Amino acid sequence: MFKAFSFFSESVKKWKDLNLSATFTEFYGKVLPLSESLPQVIHHQETIMSLLEEFIARQDPLALHSLLEYVVISGCLMIVC
Repeated sequence: MFKAFSFFSESVKKWKDLNLSATFTEFYGKVLPLSESLPQVIHHQETIMSLLEEFIARQDPLALHSLLEYVVISGCLMIVC
């Protein structure tokens, strides 16, 4: 059976194992339920972008690399949509 996924959620899951900072862990908990499939990402794109802005604004050096990857992925998604 086909399992719905999005590149965004796959990246979130990848970074969950690589980035154990408190900031990223909190971001992960808030964004994963919104991004399990491409339709969800599109539907929740404003909320996801707001969360990205909020967490990037914290300037946590331990989380920034991970969070900035989502800016790139989100930008690619916006071009496709």
